[in-house]
Amino acid sequence: MAIQNSINLTITGFVSADGNGLFVGRTIGGGTGITVSNGDGVSGAPSVVLDTPVSLGNGGTGSASFTEGSVVFASSTILTQDNANFFWDNTNKRLGIGTTTPIHDVEIQGHLGIIRTSIENDTHAMEITANAAGFSDFKAIDIDYITGAIAAGEEEACILVNIDETAATGGQIIALDVEATTEGTDAVIALKTGIGVDAVRQETGTFGDLDNILNIAVDVTAALASGGAGNISIFVADDDAITLGFSTTWDELEVIIGTGASGGGVAPTFEFSTGGAGFTAFGPVDGTNGFRNTGIIDWDSSDLSGWATNASGRFEIRITRTRNTLSTTPIVDEIQLSSTTEHVWDASGDMNINSLTLATDLAVAEGGTARSSHTAFAVLCGGTTSTAAQQSIASVGTSGQILTSNGAGALPTMQAAAAGGMTPIRTIFTGNGTFTKNADTTVIYFQAWGGGGGGSRDNDVAGGGGGGGYNNRWIQDSEVGATETITIGAGGVGRVTTDGDGAAGGTTTVGSLLTAFAGGGASEGGAGGGGGGIFSAGTSTTTNTGGSGGDPLGGGSTSDSTFGGGGGSSRTSGNPGNRSVWGGAGGGAGVGAQNGGASEWGGGGGGGGSSTDGGTGGVSVKGGNGANGSAGATPSDGSQPAGGGGGCDSGQTGGDGGDGGAGQVIVWEF
Repeated sequence: MAIQNSINLTITGFVSADGNGLFVGRTIGGGTGITVSNGDGVSGAPSVVLDTPVSLGNGGTGSASFTEGSVVFASSTILTQDNANFFWDNTNKRLGIGTTTPIHDVEIQGHLGIIRTSIENDTHAMEITANAAGFSDFKAIDIDYITGAIAAGEEEACILVNIDETAATGGQIIALDVEATTEGTDAVIALKTGIGVDAVRQETGTFGDLDNILNIAVDVTAALASGGAGNISIFVADDDAITLGFSTTWDELEVIIGTGASGGGVAPTFEFSTGGAGFTAFGPVDGTNGFRNTGIIDWDSSDLSGWATNASGRFEIRITRTRNTLSTTPIVDEIQLSSTTEHVWDASGDMNINSLTLATDLAVAEGGTARSSHTAFAVLCGGTTSTAAQQSIASVGTSGQILTSNGAGALPTMQAAAAGGMTPIRTIFTGNGTFTKNADTTVIYFQAWGGGGGGSRDNDVAGGGGGGGYNNRWIQDSEVGATETITIGAGGVGRVTTDGDGAAGGTTTVGSLLTAFAGGGASEGGAGGGGGGIFSAGTSTTTNTGGSGGDPLGGGSTSDSTFGGGGGSSRTSGNPGNRSVWGGAGGGAGVGAQNGGASEWGGGGGGGGSSTDGGTGGVSVKGGNGANGSAGATPSDGSQPAGGGGGCDSGQTGGDGGDGGAGQVIVWEF
C-alpha cells in the first residue's frame, strides 16, 4: 500500500514490506477516521480507507470529489468549486462565469465591473485588439440590447459615458474618438443609424441652483448651492430621502459627490410631484450609479405626465434610498439643475439646430445660392447654368425705372419706362409730402383716405370713432402739375386723461385735385362717430345719438350707405356701427360694447367700450380696420389708413380712448 499523506499509526503485530508496499500482519489502531480491511496477515493484502478527506493542512484538498469542468479554488480550509458561477468547459475550451453552458470563449452572465486608476500616460482600463482578417460581418463589440416593457417616464442607456471633469483646468475630453488611416478605398463611418432611429439629440442649457433642497426634513439648499459649504451626508439610513424643488420643470441634475456610496450604491428610487402631497415614480438615466460617483441624472420632462407643483408651490423630485445596508453613505458637495433646450437630428433626417456656419457657400443644387453676399437691394437672377451661382443685376436703378430683359444669355438691367407704356409706377404717401410727376407718365390714378375718428372716454360707456372716407380719381397727366402737395389727414385723437369726446380725423388732399374726408369722433355719452363720405366728413357726436355718415346719402345712426359714410351707432340702439361700400363705416356704441361697422374701401369703425367688454373694430377690405373697444385698458389705435379708434370705459382701470388711423395716398402713374 502506498500512502501519500503523513499519518500517525499504532501497530500491533508484525509489519513486512516487499515490492508491493507495506504489509500489516495483524491490526492497525489509532488514526481517527481510518478503516483497515484484510489486516490479519492471512486473508490477503490489506487496504486502508480514509473516512474523511485529507485536510488542506495535511497536503490534501479537504474535498471528497470534484465535478468535471470545475474550476477549483481555495477557501480558508479546503479546495472547493462553484460550478454555477465558475465553470470550465474542457470539451469546447470555454470559461463560464454565472453559467455552466458557455457559448463564447469567455461568457459572463451577470455584472462586469472594471475599476482602473492610471499610474502613467497612454494606458487603458480596457483594450480590445480586433482583426477582421478580411472577413465580413465582424464586430469588435456586439451589443444585443432588449428594452423590455418600458413606458413614458422611464429612460435607459445602452452605453452611458459619465465624465467627472470637476478637477479639470483645460484640455479636451473626447467621449468618442474615431480615427482611421486614409490609404484604403473603403468608407469609414463614425456613426450610422438605421430606420426609425434619431441620429442626435443634443440638450443645451446651463446649470443653476435649486430653489429648495430638503435632506429628509432639513433644509440644505444653501450648503449644496454653487459655492456653498457642501459636505452634506445624505441617505444615512434606509428609506431616507432628499426632495428637490424649483419654480419650473427641469430635465437634468448635476450631482457633485465628495464621498461615494459603497457597494452597489443606495439603489435610489425617483419620483415627481403630482400636486398636493402626491408623487409618482419614474426612471431617469442615473449617471451617479446610485450616488457612488459624481454624475448627471437625466430625464425627458415631457414624459413626466402630470408633473405639478406640490404644497410647496414648486415642481419637486424626490429621491429615496432603498438599500438596506451600506458601509459608506454618500457625502454630497453640490446639486444643481438645468432646464434644457433640445436640438434634434431625427429619424426622418430633419434637423432642429441653433445656427449653422458653412465653410463654403451652399450650392444651388443643395438649395443655396452659391454666394456669400449680394448687392444690397439688387434683383437676383439665375446663374449661367441651371446649377451655377445666382447673380445680381449690375445696378439697383433709380426711381421710376423698370427691369428690362436684354435677351437670352444676358442679365436684365434697370431702364427708363418707354413712353406710353402701361407698366405702372406706384408711390405711397403715409405722411405729408410732395408728388413729382414722371416725365413719361400719360395717365395718373390717385387713391386717398381721410383720417379715422378718435374713440371717446367715459366711466360708464364709450363710443368708437368713425372710419375715414375713401375717394379716387383718374386724371390725364396734362391736368397734373409737375409737383403736387400731398396732405395726409391725421387720425382723430382719442380722449385722454379726463372723460370726454373723441376728436374727428383730418382731411386728406392731393393739391386741389382730390379730397378724402375724415371720420367723426365718438361721444362721451357712448355713441359712435359717423364715417366719412365722398363729399363730406362724418359728423362727430356729443350726444347719445350716433354721428351721421358723410354725403352723398350718408347713413344716419341706424342706416348703412353705399357712397356716403356709415352712421355711428346710438347709445341705446343696441346695434353695431353702420356699414358703407365707399365711405368710412360708423363707430360702435358703448352700451352692449357694440362692434364698429365694416367697409369695402373706407376705414372700419372703432368698437365701443363698456364696463364689461369691448366691441370689435370694423373690418375694411382696402382701408384700415377699426380698433377694438376696451373695458378699461387703453385700446389700440385704428389701423392706417382711416380706421376708427376704439372707445374706452375709464371706470375700470382709467384707460384712454384710442386714436383713429391716419389717412393715406397712393399714386399710380401709367
